[in-house]
Amino acid sequence: MKRMPIWAGNAITITGTILGVVLSIYTPYLQFPARPLSALTAFLTLWFFPHTLTHYITGTMLGIRFRYYFIGRSSIRKIGGFFSMIAGRLPVLGIRVEVESLRRARPVSRLIMFSSGAIASSLLPYIPSTILYSADKLWGTPLLALATLNLAFTMYFSPKVGDIRRGLDSLRM
Repeated sequence: MKRMPIWAGNAITITGTILGVVLSIYTPYLQFPARPLSALTAFLTLWFFPHTLTHYITGTMLGIRFRYYFIGRSSIRKIGGFFSMIAGRLPVLGIRVEVESLRRARPVSRLIMFSSGAIASSLLPYIPSTILYSADKLWGTPLLALATLNLAFTMYFSPKVGDIRRGLDSLRM
């Protein structure tokens, strides 16, 4: 596990999120093949980077402190099978919570902080997907389908092994 200071993790996640928003805005003005590639890149950046950033923002607003960002493996690897094989190889950006501040936080605050990442990475990919769809139905339709699969995947697996599970578990702290 590779650690990085909070300021560096925030800089990376903010930059990646801004990149996703900018690509989303400019996607309709591009032509093939740049248009679908731009939208797909925006989709991936808005799926990946805001996840830990929303943990940090919501947690900070709710009195939860963090120690550092890290590059590690996804909790999806706990599912087993095909998903475990893929998730075990892909790096993810995580953020380490300061345990004492987490214990002092209200249970609903812990639930909100943990769930915020799953919510962000489920909903934000709809931004480039709907923008691309409005400009180009041929390429927008598969990206909207991918966004919907992402949402369904997260709604099914996150309560089992992901952030929503951690949030629900934290209600019993």
